[in-house]
Amino acid sequence: MSSIINRMNNSLKVSYLYLLLGVLAVIVGIFVTTNTIEFTQQAINTKGKVSSLVVIDTKIYPEVAFSSSSNETHKFISNSGCKPACYKKGESVNVLYLPNQPNQAQLNSFVSLWVPTLLTCGKGSIFIVFSLLQIKRLKV
Repeated sequence: MSSIINRMNNSLKVSYLYLLLGVLAVIVGIFVTTNTIEFTQQAINTKGKVSSLVVIDTKIYPEVAFSSSSNETHKFISNSGCKPACYKKGESVNVLYLPNQPNQAQLNSFVSLWVPTLLTCGKGSIFIVFSLLQIKRLKV
């Protein structure tokens, strides 16, 4: 097994593959960032209330209810969960939603809005840096 790992670590093809994966991850991260910026610029900010806590795969996600500008009540489950719970039932939270798509609302928080960008761009950047270092090492 270690001989396979050593061959992979000393392969330019594998290094270029990691470089490609890193570049793709950064491109996806840029796309996610662009979508998030557009969403935040077009969205309406309102108050919502945590109506319940939902357990999904050991993490606890808040289900949030809010009223749109047309006075309709909408509910959504946040895209970010924690263990232990980050929110309490009945807690007031800031919500962003698009006027024409209130069912695709998000919490107005750093974690909900920007962690996907940080993860994709961050992982992609790490792949790029380490693969370039590996390529440089192997070409010397």
